[in-house]
Amino acid sequence: MRNRFITVPYLTVKLSDIVGSEISEIFREEGIESPYDIQVEPLKVVISGKNAVTAYPTASGKSLIAYVGAVRSVLNGKKALYMVPLRALASEKYEDLKKFSKLGIKVGISIGDYDTKDERLGRNDIIVATSEKVDSLIRHRTGWMSKIGAVIADEIHLINDEKRGPTLEVTLEKLRKLNPDAQIIALSATIKNSNEIAEWLGAEHFRSDWRPVELKKGIAYGKNILFEDGSSIRTKYSGLEGIIRDTLEKDGQLLVFVSTRRYTESLADKLAVLLEKLRMKGIEADFGDDRTSVRLKNCLKRGAAFHHAGLTSEQRRAVENAFKNREISVIVATPTLAAGINLPAKTVIVRDTKRYDVSGFGWKDIPVMEVQQMLGRAGRPKYDREGFGIIIAKNEADVGDLMERYLKSESEPILSKLGSENVLRTHTLALVATFGISSEEELYSFYEGTFFARQRDISDIERTVERAIGFLFDNDLIERRSGNLSPTNFGIRTAETYIDPMSAVIIRTALEDKEEIDELGYLHTISLTPDMYPLYPKRSEDYIRELAEEIETPIKPWDVPEAAYVSALKTALVLLDWINELPEKKITERYGIWPGDLASRTELSEWLLTSTRELSRLFRPEDTHALDILIQRIHHGVKQDVLNLMQIRGIGRTRGRALHKHGYRSISDLRKASVEQLTRVEGIGKAIAVRIKEQVG
Repeated sequence: MRNRFITVPYLTVKLSDIVGSEISEIFREEGIESPYDIQVEPLKVVISGKNAVTAYPTASGKSLIAYVGAVRSVLNGKKALYMVPLRALASEKYEDLKKFSKLGIKVGISIGDYDTKDERLGRNDIIVATSEKVDSLIRHRTGWMSKIGAVIADEIHLINDEKRGPTLEVTLEKLRKLNPDAQIIALSATIKNSNEIAEWLGAEHFRSDWRPVELKKGIAYGKNILFEDGSSIRTKYSGLEGIIRDTLEKDGQLLVFVSTRRYTESLADKLAVLLEKLRMKGIEADFGDDRTSVRLKNCLKRGAAFHHAGLTSEQRRAVENAFKNREISVIVATPTLAAGINLPAKTVIVRDTKRYDVSGFGWKDIPVMEVQQMLGRAGRPKYDREGFGIIIAKNEADVGDLMERYLKSESEPILSKLGSENVLRTHTLALVATFGISSEEELYSFYEGTFFARQRDISDIERTVERAIGFLFDNDLIERRSGNLSPTNFGIRTAETYIDPMSAVIIRTALEDKEEIDELGYLHTISLTPDMYPLYPKRSEDYIRELAEEIETPIKPWDVPEAAYVSALKTALVLLDWINELPEKKITERYGIWPGDLASRTELSEWLLTSTRELSRLFRPEDTHALDILIQRIHHGVKQDVLNLMQIRGIGRTRGRALHKHGYRSISDLRKASVEQLTRVEGIGKAIAVRIKEQVG
């Protein structure tokens, strides 16, 4: 393994000279005939079959290196696994990789449904998946995993992320054990210790700060922008408005990063007014009549938008596509937008460098690496010669401090987050239940191969693993047979359904309750699990706290902290209103949440209820059918009496209820109706009526 810090060009070559004409022809059709100089050496290493870690800035050509590695594996008779941290990034990579279909290469994608082998995915040559999905496939011993010849780990620096990092790290280590001859190609931002990742993976290390579009980074206060190289400019107008006007005059687009969802919306509103005065173009869009949808619609038509996790996936895609198509000029976003979606802009503005820590520590500085990721979105290849990454100072005294902290300093080293007990109990159970590990020694041996063990003394993790094993024994998830660690049926199903062992214990407690469990009881139970992100009650929602004292659910109030019990109850009430067909607008207004919050909780609850159904086969088989029905209701957001109609594509909760009111209660009823009769139902036009008839026969 060698470290190569590439700083200057040394030759000019054709891409075909390195990768061959078959692969290079695909890139030539996109206008790429010669690689960047920083791509040459990594491409040679990838073509040779060696492992490679490439730590380059955004838009410096890392993806081309990874794509070549994936295609090489396929042309050599193996499969390639393209692993990403985010679903949105998976969809983006899937669409991009489909260009290789001209070579006869089939590309597949899988990002959800953690309780399936997904053997059909094996019909594809390149499989794009999130690290969680890959981990679940390994847990189910999916057959085609043994045929992988190359593993691409995109955004590998997210090993540093407390939520996603441990699964990414453990999954990579599992893949190395399962396919020791598979090539590993890891892509990273320019982080301080990317060489450590390369050493861990036994890979050639390539690092460079070069970008195809020069990035000028600076600090703005008033009308002045001071750049890190000592130069400065003065804008005609002060603050954000000055930078925005200056960029728009140069036909550029802007990304503005702020710390909270509410800030994205309020600032987008203000900027939309400015863009309207400047007569910037926008688009017409209609997402519904709830407050957020109407607000977003009004921004978009004037050329601005906001982007945060509270939007639905449809809304986020619409904003991203409008920006990519240059139909809007400005997006105001939370930092999550910078995590992986390819959305460059002429100018990136970081307005807020602090965020509120929900752990109770107040406002904290955003890490340098995160700010650099945001600034790195500046500069659009093929459009700009230079991009501008600007941090806004709140006062003149902050200019020097921000310059030193964010522009003159290296980013923090990435650190493994594998060492916490809740993380290790999850992965330890999976290793025993689905990976063939049967002793403490084998467990420690596995963990010795992780990035955590490279950074820390292995004894640090052994003590935590011991506690995790104790938890699994105490809760009957594993047992000892003939001196070996062995999973129970409960442990196997927990690992396969991909839920936290603590979630499984909570669900089992509910299933073993002697009383009848109603819909609210099940919804409240899953909302108490660590796999659910609960919705916290506001001060004005005292009625939820009062209700918590009146209702009876399988998990008793005295068994969990009061705050957790009440938050879970609010989440359960939201879900109950959803399955009882309360309009989305009323749900979001009643509970003060965003449309995306509702969508994400229904998706999580469907997964957790599916896991509950599987565990009910062990502990409460009489409720399995009722849970099947509840899962379907959560999926569609309907009462039980219209579930039959949900089989028809194009029929959602609103049209389904309208059909039911008109007497169409079953597929048989729809089969008897004419197209003309169906068009009399509210929300059913002729085109939809025809599609219904085509499906029912």
